Amino acid sequence: MGRRSTSSTKSGKFMNPTDQARKEARKRELKKNKKQRMMVRAAVLKMKDPRQIIRDMEKLDEMVQMPQLNEKVLRDKRKKLRETFERIVRLYERENPETYKELRKLEIEYETKRGQLSLYFDSVKVWMWSTVQTQVRLSPFSLTFFPVLQCGKAVHLQLGTQYLIVVNGDVLTALSGQPFLPVDHVTVLQAEWVLRLCRP
Repeated sequence: MGRRSTSSTKSGKFMNPTDQARKEARKRELKKNKKQRMMVRAAVLKMKDPRQIIRDMEKLDEMVQMPQLNEKVLRDKRKKLRETFERIVRLYERENPETYKELRKLEIEYETKRGQLSLYFDSVKVWMWSTVQTQVRLSPFSLTFFPVLQCGKAVHLQLGTQYLIVVNGDVLTALSGQPFLPVDHVTVLQAEWVLRLCRP
C-alpha cells in the first residue's frame, strides 16, 4: 500500500478511472482510521495514572521477593506495567514536557526503592541461611511460655529482644539484638524463608 501509484496495479497495468477512485478512497479511509486509532490509544493512555502503575510495580516487586504466584507470571505482569508506563512517558514527552520530567523523576525514585528492596531481601536470605546453619535443641515444655505465630510447620517465638524460629521442635535461631528485620515486628516472612530453606 503506502506510496504506490493509484493509477496502476501492482504489476504496472493501467487501472480504469472507477478503480482508481476506489483505490484513492480506500487509501484516505485507511489514513483516517490510523489517525483515529492513534487518538484512541493516546486517550486511553491519558486516562491511566502513572503513579498507580508505579505502585502496582512496587507491589509486584515485593511479591517477587515472597512469591505466592509463579515467578514467570509476576515477571510478565511487571513487564506489561513497565511497557504501559513507558508509552505514557513517551506520550507526555511530546505533549507535556513538565509532566514528562515529573514522571522520569518518579521512575528514578521507583528504581532506587526497587534496588533497596532487593538488597534488603538479599540480606534477609543471607541472615536466614546463616541461622539455619546453627541449630539448637529446645524442649517442648519451654515453648509454651512464648507468644507464638504459626506459619505451616514454622513457628515464631519472641521474648524481649530474643528472636526464635522453631521448625519441628528445632530452634533455628536464638539471636539477641537486632537482626535485619526489626525485633519488635514478628512477620511471616522469616517463617516462609525457613520453610523454603528447610525443605528436603
